[in-house]
Amino acid sequence: MLVNPKVSIIVPIYNVENYLEKCLNSIINQTLKDIEIICINDCSTDSSLKILNKYEHDERIIVINNKENLGLGRVRNIGISVAKGEYIGFVDSDDWIDYRMFEILYENGKKFQTDMTMSPVHVIDEKTGKFSYYDPYYTLASFDESFDNRTFNHLQTKEFFFLIPVMAFNKIYRLEFIKNFKFAESLLFEDNSFFYHSYLNAERVSLSRNFLYFYRYNRSGSITTNDDYKLLDIIKTLYMCLDIFKKSGYFDVYKFILLIDSFCRSMEVYKRISNKYKEKFFNLLKEYINNYPLEKEEKEQFFNNKTFKDFYLSKCYNDFKEKFK
Repeated sequence: MLVNPKVSIIVPIYNVENYLEKCLNSIINQTLKDIEIICINDCSTDSSLKILNKYEHDERIIVINNKENLGLGRVRNIGISVAKGEYIGFVDSDDWIDYRMFEILYENGKKFQTDMTMSPVHVIDEKTGKFSYYDPYYTLASFDESFDNRTFNHLQTKEFFFLIPVMAFNKIYRLEFIKNFKFAESLLFEDNSFFYHSYLNAERVSLSRNFLYFYRYNRSGSITTNDDYKLLDIIKTLYMCLDIFKKSGYFDVYKFILLIDSFCRSMEVYKRISNKYKEKFFNLLKEYINNYPLEKEEKEQFFNNKTFKDFYLSKCYNDFKEKFK
């Protein structure tokens, strides 16, 4: 166990026996050797723990076994609480990383003395095996070359604030900074509130143009591919994010775009959720929008978005369902 590692890497583990070795191999073979690897087994019921135990000979690995399934948000918070690194990073155990990832991000962070450093992401469709490099969300395409080799904060990116990826795994954070923030627990979409809370408070952010993270999309068994009631958590997340923006002192800067972004993200989830939960989803989202702190006339400014207009003007789910086909 290292006393003062440069980077602490938090790896939540839950039923990933087919992917775990590739993930752990990519971490233990990092070109940056001065790391600690905090592996938290969240009550896996497959052979994930047996696979993990094979790596305990590496003194940099810390294994924590949860006695009950706590979920991704709580697991990450546990990792933050025990981390000793100067910086902290996250790797999901069904993904893998470039061997240079944490050396590149750490050197970038140290060079610019950042609170947060981010990089673009390889996206792999698990069903087809194809890589995608065209989604501007994952490629950080919203950042033009003027953001290279310097630091910035959220006010300098306010024109594309909601095009910045919220996921934790393509970033490193200065531990003394990030320990002030928590992931939402017992909820899906835990990255959203964590990112907004930290990004709104970060004074110095930088980016690397290197694609360093390999993210599996459409993995069978992943919660992001399920259409159960837990997808309703997105509505709870909306309220959490709204509260974060209000408390930040910057709500007036973002209030219009926050509403339309919240709606668009929610409608993407609405498409995925099973039919038996769509009416409940509609009612919860309708309540959120009706209570959003904008006057009716201000909300009507979004009517150029046809889906928003149809949703806002629908008096009930059946009314909206007829329009949204």
